[in-house]
Amino acid sequence: MRGLLIVALGLLAGLAVAACGGSSADEPPRVVLALDFTPNAVHAPLYEAVENRRDRAHGIRLDIREPGSGPDAVKLVASGRVDLGVLDIQDLALARRQGNDLVGDQGRSRP
Repeated sequence: MRGLLIVALGLLAGLAVAACGGSSADEPPRVVLALDFTPNAVHAPLYEAVENRRDRAHGIRLDIREPGSGPDAVKLVASGRVDLGVLDIQDLALARRQGNDLVGDQGRSRP
């Protein structure tokens, strides 16, 4: 479970850096993140970041999307309907085997 969060946070950090381009509005760019399953304790840091505006402190506005009836984060990311997805590393491997050009990042620990 911790690996899922690390993947999401690593991807989020990468997108935050990429999103540092010029925006014409005062609002930071919106980044849509699809969860892999029903929100639970693993996702708490993501919700905490949004609640306390830590996402905006890093130059983005995170929009968390909860899954529908099944885990569809891979499909949403692959189709471009969301920017990032929290998913199991095995799901990433299966998606890549099926030809989806997706990249995972486990991030790195910060002191």
